[in-house]
Amino acid sequence: MKIILVLIICSAVNGECDRGWEKQNINFSDWDSCMRQGYVESLGVMDLMGADYVNENKTYIKFFCKKIKKEEVDL
Repeated sequence: MKIILVLIICSAVNGECDRGWEKQNINFSDWDSCMRQGYVESLGVMDLMGADYVNENKTYIKFFCKKIKKEEVDL
């Protein structure tokens, strides 16, 4: 089994979230490393959006780690 990271961008202004996306070509062998990378990736996305956008849209990022079968990774 491998673990993937899924990120979801949300807005508190309209109460909606995007459908999320998987970090491509990054697989984790343990839960801890996936969760830690989730925080790193979330901060990176916030930096890309910029403070004005984040403040205007009250943006927040949810993420989760998900176990997948090895065959799903190799596709």
